[in-house]
Amino acid sequence: MPSGFHKSKNCFSIGCIFFIFIGFIAFFEQYKVTNFTCERATQINCQLTYYNEWKSSVKTYSGKEFMGVKVKGHYNERYDYYVTLLTNSGKVSDVFIYPFQSEAQKIVHKINTFISNSQETFITVTQDYSNSFNLAAAICIIFGVFGLGLTLYSYRNYI
Repeated sequence: MPSGFHKSKNCFSIGCIFFIFIGFIAFFEQYKVTNFTCERATQINCQLTYYNEWKSSVKTYSGKEFMGVKVKGHYNERYDYYVTLLTNSGKVSDVFIYPFQSEAQKIVHKINTFISNSQETFITVTQDYSNSFNLAAAICIIFGVFGLGLTLYSYRNYI
């Protein structure tokens, strides 16, 4: 068998292992759900939670430091709209990401209305990407395992 054949099979095998690796990263490492919750007792207390199947990150903001939210557009391979939390000290973080400005504006309006309306006692906003991330991870892993299996199967007579 020509040596070029083995080199192309080895490159294909490395590519398949890379797809399996990317699939595991997408499944285990990415925060897939963002949950922003505020309640009003005597003052506004908000909690921002990022989580996936294995880990979570929680940040808490008191009413004195939490000022509201705004929409910020950002170009990163495509134009996305970020809902950004604001505090007395300035920008906290980009919390939600939307492809359309109207979707981001709805969330900003909902949160800022809660802050300005003292009659509302509770608000929660959730953005869940778990299904799409899990599907992408599964496709990467299946493609990688299938391709790696084909590569190993093609070597069955040479091993």
